[in-house]
Amino acid sequence: MLIYTCPIHEPFANPSPALDVLWRAEVHVYSICIDSEANRYGTSSPRVDLMWFEVTKRTPKGAWINHSGAKKFVNLQARKRFATPSKEEALESLSCRLSRQITILQTQLARAQAAKSILDRVRQPLP
Repeated sequence: MLIYTCPIHEPFANPSPALDVLWRAEVHVYSICIDSEANRYGTSSPRVDLMWFEVTKRTPKGAWINHSGAKKFVNLQARKRFATPSKEEALESLSCRLSRQITILQTQLARAQAAKSILDRVRQPLP
């Protein structure tokens, strides 16, 4: 049995304890060069990135953060949140998002396989 461990990568230095931050975990896959002379490229293994965003303003229901140069409101009372108060919650949120993504892709695969099966039956020569 192959066991693949994916360490969690934190692209930014840890924030100072005095800084108010929210956390988000994302999976990134990067383009890599396999052989530049043969013009062959591929992708890296998935990597879990754990990022933090500085809170610029708190409200009774959430917080404002700077995300990609724009201000973004995070509703901290919502079940699904863009960012969370702790690293553990961010990783749990990512796990839920990935589970949902897997369910959606499995459903799409089942539909495509059913459609292909119908197409293969139709294309068979009639007796």
